[in-house]
Amino acid sequence: MEAVVFDIQRFSLTNGPGIRTTVFLKGCPLSCKWCHNPESQKMGQGISIDFDQCVSCGACASACEREAHPMVKGKHEFDQSSCQLDGHCVEACPKDVIKIWGNHQSIEEVMEVLLKDIDYYKNSDGGITFSGGEPMSQFPFLLEVCKRLHALGIAVCLDTSGQSSLGNFKKILPYISLIHFDIKSLDAQKHKEATGVVNHTILENLQWLGQQACPIVLRCPTIPEFNDSEEDIKALSELANSLPAVQTVDILPYHTMGIHKAEQLIEAVPGQLQYQVPSQEDKSRYAQLLKQYCQKEFTIGK
Repeated sequence: MEAVVFDIQRFSLTNGPGIRTTVFLKGCPLSCKWCHNPESQKMGQGISIDFDQCVSCGACASACEREAHPMVKGKHEFDQSSCQLDGHCVEACPKDVIKIWGNHQSIEEVMEVLLKDIDYYKNSDGGITFSGGEPMSQFPFLLEVCKRLHALGIAVCLDTSGQSSLGNFKKILPYISLIHFDIKSLDAQKHKEATGVVNHTILENLQWLGQQACPIVLRCPTIPEFNDSEEDIKALSELANSLPAVQTVDILPYHTMGIHKAEQLIEAVPGQLQYQVPSQEDKSRYAQLLKQYCQKEFTIGK
């Protein structure tokens, strides 16, 4: 059994408690217009090239047997139809401007990396976080790895958009110790316009998970003039208040990091837009509204 993995980050301190390793799996059923990991959206492998930083040295052209990186009048160009994603260009590039996103890894290969830091997990109350993309998109692989980690006593956090079948959540929940559950908007039409899907399945799954014993951190990427009004934050707070499993509400202010990455992707992702970055005054307003309406603990990201 294999998965398409686009990154594994060891010694992560931001994706759950303690010292963690975060596994980013490719593929997502949503296409959020603010996605900060656009390279993760498509299931298969992909390539990105930062032409702004490319110096047209020709190293990639010399390394590529398929001639996917021709030099035209001294300038580096790219022929996607010839590329086989073999990675020779990545290895040859002296400026690190070419990246291949995603590689096929077996359960054994992933487990080998995850178990390297087992002592750190146990000494810091850390563990493994599965993120993406949407990790539930590669469910058979995810379930089997979580079973193995659970058998070893390693805590697992699932970072999910909630867009998967309820049956899959019921199968995997016994092996999960924490859920980071993203909520984009509680308005079905706004959610569809911004992510490509309505939120019915997401909210149904959250309602079920919210009644179970596994703790949930409810996370909301907050975008001005989309989901940061008093009405939006009040509705989010009331939802969190109604779910016993929700321990914390995390407000994640929008940032523009995904835009440049999306521009570099050769196979474009849909709908990447630039929104207004929340000001310090906006963040203070979020905090005041949460103090007013939310009965759970909350945090406001930087």
